[in-house]
Amino acid sequence: MPRPHASVQTAVPEAPRLTPLGAALLALALSIPGGLLLMAINALI
Repeated sequence: MPRPHASVQTAVPEAPRLTPLGAALLALALSIPGGLLLMAINALI
């Protein structure tokens, strides 16, 4: 029982550190397919 608690407590301080990187990666991951979609739509029009 104490092991899940420990993992939760260790994950809490790590979350704020990873959020800026995760947000940047998410923005990149979303912008690349978004750009490809825009190019595809422009090619179809």
